[in-house]
This record gives sequence, C-alpha cells and structure tokens, in this order.
Amino acid sequence: MRYKESFSDDGLTIEAFENEHHIDVIWRGSSDAINPGIFVQPVLTRIIIVSNRTQKPIRLDFRNLQSMSPPLITAILETVSSPGNSNSTFSIAYDENIDWQKAHFMGR
Repeated sequence: MRYKESFSDDGLTIEAFENEHHIDVIWRGSSDAINPGIFVQPVLTRIIIVSNRTQKPIRLDFRNLQSMSPPLITAILETVSSPGNSNSTFSIAYDENIDWQKAHFMGR
C-alpha cells in the first residue's frame, strides 16, 4: 500500500502521497503563524523518513497555496537543508502566473 497522509493546522493543509516516481507534498491554504515550524518541521521530517524508506524524491507542490509567510519559508528551508536530510532529494512545483510564487521561487 502506498503512503498517504494529510496534516492541517490553523489554515494550512499539507497532503502527502506516494506515486510511482516520487512523494508529492501538496500545500493548501495559508499560514500566518508566528512559528509555523512547530507544525511544519515534524510533518516534513515524517515525510522525509518515508522518502528515505521508499528511496523516492520529494516534490513540494505550492501551486495551491494561497500565501506563504517568511517564517513558513524559513521553517521549510531549515528542515529540508538539515544535515540529517542530506540523503533526500527535493523538487519544487509552483505557479509562475501567481506573482508572489514567482517572486519567492524565481527570486524576482
């Protein structure tokens, strides 16, 4: 049976599921939390464990996310760049037609 889980906290939903080629992590809603890492870091760590077990890369899909605060970005980057996660491979999917996503992910 393939991996599938959903996590929600204060307007932010993270849905993770395994498909043939990778682990998709779909982000929905928004987060205005002052410290979103309390929610996000354990969720991502759990998904990374599954990725390592299945030897599948993780695709972080932000196309359905309404907004992303700087603390949320920081929490995500701290988790995925942690030395303990160096065996994991990540890719990002975003909507370049949404200004804030284009700005965050293309650096413009």
